[in-house]
Amino acid sequence: MPYCPRCGAEYREGFEICPDCQEPLVDESAFGAEELSVPMLTCENCGEEYPEDAEYCPHCGALSFNAEEDWCIVHGDRVAESVCIICHAPVCSECRTLVGGRTLCPEHSDVELMQDWAMVLKTYDAMKANGAKARLEEEGIPAQIYKLGELFLFAMDGMRNGIAPLGPGTAPLKVFVPVDRYDEAVEILIDTDFLLAE
Repeated sequence: MPYCPRCGAEYREGFEICPDCQEPLVDESAFGAEELSVPMLTCENCGEEYPEDAEYCPHCGALSFNAEEDWCIVHGDRVAESVCIICHAPVCSECRTLVGGRTLCPEHSDVELMQDWAMVLKTYDAMKANGAKARLEEEGIPAQIYKLGELFLFAMDGMRNGIAPLGPGTAPLKVFVPVDRYDEAVEILIDTDFLLAE
């Protein structure tokens, strides 16, 4: 049964987003029993919980008390103060970009974030957005489509002209994936021509 990772509310099958928190729902089967019994810490930086044995908070990139000293990927002579939540690269205070309290490295500094999700595609074409979402899900990567901050529900009803790409002047559709799957998702979308290689 899907539930909201933020507030804990459970929903019937078919729901994909918590109407209260606007948080994408997760399937409880995605978490093994061993993960649920792991002792958790509360991050002093963002207030989110993460496993006690982790070296950094996966939600914001703040280093944990048990993290080994690491060096900035750009300035090798400087001690890292946090890690990029997308690629986990250690960065110093000069190199990191903070987006809503979350750390990004120089390579990912322009990635749009929404909570623990990163945007991989922005388009006005509903067919392209839905195709990208389907392709990512085929590869086991959860994906959500948002329009104006809300989930864009797309249903193919088989009716003639029942599906139309959005035209100019409307808000773009944005495809988001979990931050830790961003790089993998971008590669898949490039390989399948949903994105152009930079």
